[in-house]
Amino acid sequence: MLKRTVTVILIILLFLALLLLSLPNRAALHNNGLQAVNGRLELAHWDTERTEILRLDGTWEFYWNQLLFPADFAGETPNKPALTGYIEVPSLWNERAVGGERLPAFGCATYRLILEHPPRHGVFGLKKNNARFSSRVYVNGEELLSDGVPGGRVEDYESGNTPQVGFFSSNGGKLEILVQVANYDYPNSGIPVSLELGSENAMLRQSQRNSLFSIAILAILLTTAFLYFNFFVVAKLNGLNEYLMLLFSVFCLLFSLINALADQRPLLQLFPDIPFALAFKAKDFLLLANFIVILWLFHMFKKGLLPLKPIRIISAVYGVSLIAIVLLPIRICKFIPS
Repeated sequence: MLKRTVTVILIILLFLALLLLSLPNRAALHNNGLQAVNGRLELAHWDTERTEILRLDGTWEFYWNQLLFPADFAGETPNKPALTGYIEVPSLWNERAVGGERLPAFGCATYRLILEHPPRHGVFGLKKNNARFSSRVYVNGEELLSDGVPGGRVEDYESGNTPQVGFFSSNGGKLEILVQVANYDYPNSGIPVSLELGSENAMLRQSQRNSLFSIAILAILLTTAFLYFNFFVVAKLNGLNEYLMLLFSVFCLLFSLINALADQRPLLQLFPDIPFALAFKAKDFLLLANFIVILWLFHMFKKGLLPLKPIRIISAVYGVSLIAIVLLPIRICKFIPS
């Protein structure tokens, strides 16, 4: 009973540590009322001392079913792209009617925003957190970020959705941001998380802090998994079957991999050649597998706490779901509860 109590206490402490480490620092991240309106964001009143990193929220120009380039808006081009309407960022395009048209999840689009009167000359950083399910970002005519391959047809498309930061120089004039987005995999599309703009130093600090948090969480989980596996082996060598320790070790290992594939996705940043579709399905697979492990953890912690028969049935159902995740495409897998 003492070992079980210690295990529960460690689980609680582990989750508290993970919660504290994962809390973002929002002190320097707010908007002071600055919002984009009809594709324009006025930055003359941006207090960079108080708000180091600015979320580029508001209504952006939206061009549905068009993957546009800076040249399409350059100079006095006679054939300007046809504006579909304005769309809120962050949001999903398939949850909205733009220009009177209810949009499907699958397709492509271009978002455009003009930043008026940036506060100073110098180097800025732009962070793309989440654009489903592939994207390319241009700033003042130059490609800054690319994630997957956005295409006008599924044959020309490749998925990719990892947080990225790019840096560019500003001479104090207007800044044009174009974001191409395409999706033929996921059941919803668009830019669901704010893009962020800040000075080079502020964006580097944020990126380093996020990386350290992700690595710290990963290290805590892997260390805990290793320790409990060793405890299980030592107990086994002494004739004790402490399967609760083995299950907790597996739980921590799976949780560490889930963390490495979620949020900032540090595993994909360390190994960028991993196909994103594979990584995305692996995360859902691990979430379901870990749920099964949690059920057995509770059952073994105290006999009768969770009856054996329902656990076996639930484990079998989720086992079928695991096979489905492996065999089915992402657009179907996302409807499997995880």
